[in-house]
Amino acid sequence: MASQAVQLRIEDNLVIMDNGILQVYLSNPGGLVTRIQYNGIDNLLEVLSGSEHRGYWDVVWSEAGSTGTAGTFERYVMLRNSSGFYSYAIFEHLAEWPAFNIPQIRIVYKLRKDNFHYMAVSDDRQRFMPLPDDRLPGRGKELVPPEAVLLVNQVEPEFKGEGYQFWTRANEKGYFSINNICGGDYNLYAWVPGFIGEYWNNIVLAITPGCEIHVRVNDPKQDPPLFITGVIGKDSAIARHGIHGLYWLLNINVSGLLLEKGVNTIFLTHTIFV
Repeated sequence: MASQAVQLRIEDNLVIMDNGILQVYLSNPGGLVTRIQYNGIDNLLEVLSGSEHRGYWDVVWSEAGSTGTAGTFERYVMLRNSSGFYSYAIFEHLAEWPAFNIPQIRIVYKLRKDNFHYMAVSDDRQRFMPLPDDRLPGRGKELVPPEAVLLVNQVEPEFKGEGYQFWTRANEKGYFSINNICGGDYNLYAWVPGFIGEYWNNIVLAITPGCEIHVRVNDPKQDPPLFITGVIGKDSAIARHGIHGLYWLLNINVSGLLLEKGVNTIFLTHTIFV
């Protein structure tokens, strides 16, 4: 059986693309995506948001003290027998217009929070997600950048406010360090301004709180210990390219009176400081 041809219907304030599998509604004029019908769901987009905040292009342009000017032309493409659609934009800048920067261009689709609770970015990066309500004042504490929040009064208690992020800038040789990191397991991300994509180190970095090392010789209950290092790692750090630790070299004098003929044992214990 032949698949349905793509149909384009133009109404007073809507343009509808329909291939029999998927229906996409665009505002007319404006070209905003206001409704996506698929698989029995009347609208995949968040119906609690105004129609102008469901599917749109977000463009950040110009630099401080100047005004950017550009003509923008959005395009939407639907194919026969396809469960999705494509979108792209054309930006026009005439020679007589002033120069300006466009640091960010993105297309935003806000999905229904009652239908979409799970995010799969890749095979090893997928999980259930908190609700958009958790970003509201009183439920989430704004971090840096402001798009990130720490959960403090989340709607669903299964999500713990553990959202810590530490930022720094590498030098011209790519070296960096991050100090005063709270203990926990972290991933390392990096990106270069002006380039699409990011670096992700898929090895979990375990940062432990500061601790003291107690050194004893042949007697695990020796009090006081022969040597105490002082607090190590109180200022936990991810150094250089992210995998290199910080090391202390310590010299310990052991009196011959503590040594026994034959095998001797050095006991190392630690006390954790949070």
